[in-house]
Amino acid sequence: WMPDSAHKLSCQLSASYDSGFDLKKYYVKATYQLQIDSSMTISSRIHCSYSERFGILSYIEGKYGWGEGLFSLLLRATAFNVPSWDSRIYTYERDILGSFSVPAYYGTGVGGYLYFRYRPKRWIDVNFRCGGTLYKDPSKNYLKFSLGVSLLF
Repeated sequence: WMPDSAHKLSCQLSASYDSGFDLKKYYVKATYQLQIDSSMTISSRIHCSYSERFGILSYIEGKYGWGEGLFSLLLRATAFNVPSWDSRIYTYERDILGSFSVPAYYGTGVGGYLYFRYRPKRWIDVNFRCGGTLYKDPSKNYLKFSLGVSLLF
């Protein structure tokens, strides 16, 4: 990362080996983030994987907060082409408070989600998430809605 800058860039290279399946995996991940102002951030990522076949995932995400922390909105659009399960790509996704999503992307498709948080008091959070994925194979498509209310002590 570049400290004290509105622009942040990172790159990560990694590899893994699973002796049970004699499976080698290689990953390259590049992330760019632009802090437009104190309430708005745009970020994007390209994530490549290789394990006998090459896979790629890319997303762009926008986050906006207003009302001095009262509201926040996050939108993400994802596109992926990961031809095999062995080359699958995991990516963290925001979910309602107290849970998270780390889906394994494989196949070909697009996805996205909208996450909205309303915090009327310091001790209460209302979270809404709507997300889904459209695959080249329509039988795998899904849409999910989540609503959570959390009381923070």
